[in-house]
Amino acid sequence: MNVTKTLWIVVLTAALLPAVAVAEAPGWGYLAQAFMVSRVLDGGSLAGYYGAAAVNVFEATANGRCRPELYDLTHRQYELLWNARTSAPISIDYGLGFATQNDDWGTNSTALKESITGGLGKGYLVAKAELLAQSLPLADFGVDLPEAQAEELYLAFVSLAVEERLARSRAYLGAVLHQAARRRTARFPSMLVDAYATAVSGNCGLDLGLATSFIEDQERAFRNALASYGSTILRGGRGAFRTIVWRWADLTSATWKNADRTPVGARRLRQLARIYLPVAEALVRDDCMAELRATAERVAGEMFIKLPTTGSGTNDTTTDTTTDTTTDTTTDTTTDTTG
Repeated sequence: MNVTKTLWIVVLTAALLPAVAVAEAPGWGYLAQAFMVSRVLDGGSLAGYYGAAAVNVFEATANGRCRPELYDLTHRQYELLWNARTSAPISIDYGLGFATQNDDWGTNSTALKESITGGLGKGYLVAKAELLAQSLPLADFGVDLPEAQAEELYLAFVSLAVEERLARSRAYLGAVLHQAARRRTARFPSMLVDAYATAVSGNCGLDLGLATSFIEDQERAFRNALASYGSTILRGGRGAFRTIVWRWADLTSATWKNADRTPVGARRLRQLARIYLPVAEALVRDDCMAELRATAERVAGEMFIKLPTTGSGTNDTTTDTTTDTTTDTTTDTTTDTTG
């Protein structure tokens, strides 16, 4: 079943989850990912959408612990999660969605490494961020940041601009994200632990039990954050995306502080967003959708060549219908038969 055509109104009557922020990843944002996954996976399933977004599972909180190592695990060592799949269809869909977003040949590769449509010689978001920096240097507004941190901020503004365009034109993707998060089963965090607990333990200096608890806590926070992100987008209106930007500013400021990076207050980041987002939107207006479509087409052709299909995955003939609702008390009477 094509999820994007059937979830227009599924969360209109659902109560909103608590306002938990989602960090804007260095690559494509969550609406952009969902748009591309719908094309890569031919409509996709809720598990596929959730897996795709969850490549950013360790960026949903202001945790300052070993963030570069955690980013590398999910964005570049994606095969660890793919290999943690079982033969159950929903497990395969989680794995496929997750793999689509990797930095090597997945959707993030065109965001960060090489654009397809622009002839830019570098990633789409990177090239646009450089143009934004040339147009409006942060120094002009009294913001003095290390080069890498400034580049991250320019990237975030461009990524947010793409998200804002999708929020206006394809708000139904918010319903997809909300439902994908709410209907995430216990199988996904189990896959995540199987894939990454040992690596997180080694990289972050935790014993295996604490690493497992850390992964589970991060995934739970991410799930709530994604559901809230989706429902906020679906609400629409001028204030909806402003809410997304405010949450981004709060989370970015707290994360930088916890990671001992040059501090910038959330209020200051919101002020900068009001200045930079209109300029970033003008930079992406004419070609971002073409880039997203071309990216999805390329990844769809690459993934079944790149992903190993043998020697991994355990046999599982059970049907996974258990949804973890420990952090979700909203009401939903819809039926999902996608996966």
